[in-house]
Amino acid sequence: MLDQVLQVIGLQKNEEQQMEALYDDFQRPPKISIAMMHAAATKFAKTDQNIDLDKTNVCPCCGLPAVIEEIPLCSSRSEFSFNGSGIALYFDFLVFSGIIVFTYIAISCGYNIYVNSHGNRCNHINSSLADKCKTDFFNQFSLTNDHEQLDDTRSILNFVSLVVIVFMTLFYRRHINKIAMELDDAAILSSDFSIFVENIPRDAKEIEIQEYFSQLFQNEKVEFRKLCIAYEIQPYLKLNTQKQLKESVLTKVLELEAEGKSIPKSIPPRDQLKQEIEKISKELDDMEDNRANIFKFSGICIISYNYERQADNVCKTFKATRFQILLDQLGFEQNQFQKFRNNNLFVRKAPEPGDIIWGNLGITIKEQYKRTLITNAMTLLLLAIGFGLLLGLSYLQNVINQNISKGSNAEAAIVTVIGFASSILILVINTVLAKMIIKFAELEQQATRTDYNISVANSLINLVYYLILFNYLKYLLTHQQIKKLV
Repeated sequence: MLDQVLQVIGLQKNEEQQMEALYDDFQRPPKISIAMMHAAATKFAKTDQNIDLDKTNVCPCCGLPAVIEEIPLCSSRSEFSFNGSGIALYFDFLVFSGIIVFTYIAISCGYNIYVNSHGNRCNHINSSLADKCKTDFFNQFSLTNDHEQLDDTRSILNFVSLVVIVFMTLFYRRHINKIAMELDDAAILSSDFSIFVENIPRDAKEIEIQEYFSQLFQNEKVEFRKLCIAYEIQPYLKLNTQKQLKESVLTKVLELEAEGKSIPKSIPPRDQLKQEIEKISKELDDMEDNRANIFKFSGICIISYNYERQADNVCKTFKATRFQILLDQLGFEQNQFQKFRNNNLFVRKAPEPGDIIWGNLGITIKEQYKRTLITNAMTLLLLAIGFGLLLGLSYLQNVINQNISKGSNAEAAIVTVIGFASSILILVINTVLAKMIIKFAELEQQATRTDYNISVANSLINLVYYLILFNYLKYLLTHQQIKKLV
């Protein structure tokens, strides 16, 4: 990491040696001055434009500027937009959440608290339940202590607050779309002038791709700027993971040495670990220098033009969707689209470099659809298993209710046990499903983090539909069993 920082800020050889003497990746405990510089460099803030990025103003750990300009909490949305529209919208949503809470309090919550504070349910409750409704500070103002009578005013205010919040949410949805468009238009990013191309033949050469995407599009000439070829870098990532693992072991060794503790015999010596890390670092550098010869072309590239309109014209030319390309790969030819050689291309505006999951590039569209189908089937299977277990508990509870006398201690104990088991089972099912949906989305190996988040969101939406269907089936089956028992 230090070598990359030194190259960026352009130090001379003797200055590099001085910086290396100042900073050691594995020093334990770290120098407090560098730790404080790193803390300042990683804050959410703007870089001070009046500061030169020399060796004294750049963190040697992360390479970020250490002289920053902090942003006040009450700044406008545009002040946060330098790091993308999502950050600005996040802070805007926090403000909207506060407005929603204030609106609810102003319309109905205040009246509810007032009515509850003058209630008397806890004072007139059955003595056997007195310990569950004590007139303390919390129960005094809660619904527990109401008048036990229908309050038309309360119902009207609750309904009004619900309607107002729904309309505010609909309005805010339009509002955030408008704000996002304004911030995106105001920010000039490299992705505005670039396109993301998928399904290029794997044996295509750079010069061939460049010539093809330099032709006329929408009857207008384009000015080709830059071509970025994406490779399948799984071997590089695997080797980098090994390096990170050895670095973590070395860090642990240095921590044990600093604390004066003995090092387990299963851990290699410090010098050996450093040599292995240096060896892997050289291999990684060689891979980067000879990437065109070592790595395979992923069939994906990013192309930049001089003007945004030119990138838009290229996107308008290639109209094939992912599903249409899938049909073409399955043998159902889609000849109505412009092709590169014999391949339909999926072209869209390029995402930001930080949004791309570079290690996932190279998965074909056909393979991604296959993985999506498998993960949806696995999610449905997990739901079916959970549904079967819950249905079995419901059936068992109905059978017990029919064979045990009403009001007996045995019935109360069994119902309590089954209810507790159902609650635990539902908790386990929800936890497993939440974790598995994330794992399944990772198995799909989406090209960007946005696509990954969309995949997770779609899975959760499908999960809601599945749950509604299963609950309806459970309702029907349970009532059929009750009729048979009766």
